[in-house]
Amino acid sequence: MRNLLIFCLFAVVMIFSYDANATVFRVNNTGVTGVDVYDNFTDAHDAAVVGDTIYIEGSAASYGNLSISKQLYVFGSGYNLNVNTGLQAFANASICGQIILQAGSAGSKISGLTLTNYLYIRDQDMVIERNQINRTIFLGDGATQNVSNCVIKQNFLFNGYNNAGISYSASAQRGNILIANNIIQTPISLTGSGASGIIINNTFRFDSNSWSLNADGFSIINNISANGNVTINAGNSFFNNIGNSTQYPAGNGNQQNVPGGDVFTLETGSVDNDTYYQTAPGSVAEGTGQSGEDCGAFGGGTAYVLSGIPSIPTIYEFVAPATGTNSINVIISTRSNQ
Repeated sequence: MRNLLIFCLFAVVMIFSYDANATVFRVNNTGVTGVDVYDNFTDAHDAAVVGDTIYIEGSAASYGNLSISKQLYVFGSGYNLNVNTGLQAFANASICGQIILQAGSAGSKISGLTLTNYLYIRDQDMVIERNQINRTIFLGDGATQNVSNCVIKQNFLFNGYNNAGISYSASAQRGNILIANNIIQTPISLTGSGASGIIINNTFRFDSNSWSLNADGFSIINNISANGNVTINAGNSFFNNIGNSTQYPAGNGNQQNVPGGDVFTLETGSVDNDTYYQTAPGSVAEGTGQSGEDCGAFGGGTAYVLSGIPSIPTIYEFVAPATGTNSINVIISTRSNQ
């Protein structure tokens, strides 16, 4: 019966693929077979051509390390699906280990995955969107790499191993980086010559008060810092941020010494639907962004999406009898996601 659901999901993805001429490959390690279905990512990657889509289906087992050397669109099922119910028909996440976006993978998109190891970006124009990342995103790790024009948005940067959340290579070319609408538990280090970009509408809730956002050459806008520090470096500008202390300089719409209870409905927890991260009704974050939008990860034009449900259609309900004859009645409910 689950095979029927996966077949229907595949049909939905095919209809809404990025390019009508592109191929959608499926990776499934639970024993499902079919046309353009592989049990490991490497074989699907090798079969794909530039611009194709690879859908990594939910599973209790990790798919291991992924290495990408061509422009591909890689989607998973999302994360925390057993907590944020009603978003996918099955609650298994698409779990991977380390991902390396190699030279030649420029323009790739990674969305809806759970990464238990590092993410290395070694080319430019990447989109890292709606993933749970338990270790560090490295923007370059070599002197000849150009990692400019990368977008890191709507991710849950979960502190699994006390690592930095996002880090630059000191020698790589790395200008024009957008970091938007992420929930960030881990320290951020984006310093050095040539650093530039925008850090906007993120919620920083570090696991340690000594951790910090440390960046050079960035416009830092509409963020909320519930604890920790922000290093005030030359070349940064700060607008309409909220801090529980004096993380952000006075003026330009920044709010200092704001108690957590004025921002959040305070609860403890480590999943993204906790009110530990979401602003409370009547919060000082409502409407106090630079253009009248809300501050924090759930505000702005690309608000954080619970569980990182990727921007492709999904089946969120599947109802079928446990047994049947040659003819059975099945209810499949789908939604498009933006």
